[in-house]
Amino acid sequence: MVYFAVKDGVFHRNPELPGKRNVEGSRAIWEHIMQRPLKYLEPRYQTPFLMKPDNFKWRPVKDTDGVYEKPMGVFTERNTASGFIKLGSDITYDLGTDGRNIYFVLKGVGTAANDPYRWGTTFYLDPEKIIALTAIDETELIHFRLPDLDDLKAREIVPE
Repeated sequence: MVYFAVKDGVFHRNPELPGKRNVEGSRAIWEHIMQRPLKYLEPRYQTPFLMKPDNFKWRPVKDTDGVYEKPMGVFTERNTASGFIKLGSDITYDLGTDGRNIYFVLKGVGTAANDPYRWGTTFYLDPEKIIALTAIDETELIHFRLPDLDDLKAREIVPE
């Protein structure tokens, strides 16, 4: 039996099967795998907001020389966060903290665990994973800490 067809990114369910006929493709796949409708969480903010990173001040990272951070905020009870990190020239710094982190190089060149990095290089670090960055030129990175889902059961991670 054919369950569905996809045309122009829209899922078209077989008319003989129950459920909504036309659904966005990724939602249809999610619902098929999870065997339940996808329900979105209520919005956390009334409107989108824009931040102006240039209006935030750099502050020195404790117990380091030549490393600065610019925290932008923590969003949600799951400690989702964003900010910036700056390394001076010829500085080595261990990136990584508890949790899952993404770092994107905005400026500078150097090495990460002896491999070169430059603008656009991206690092994903699992919890407890550390990588040593050595800045050849002053380096700036944007940092995103992903939500902490450790205490959730697998079924709770996805919205009901």
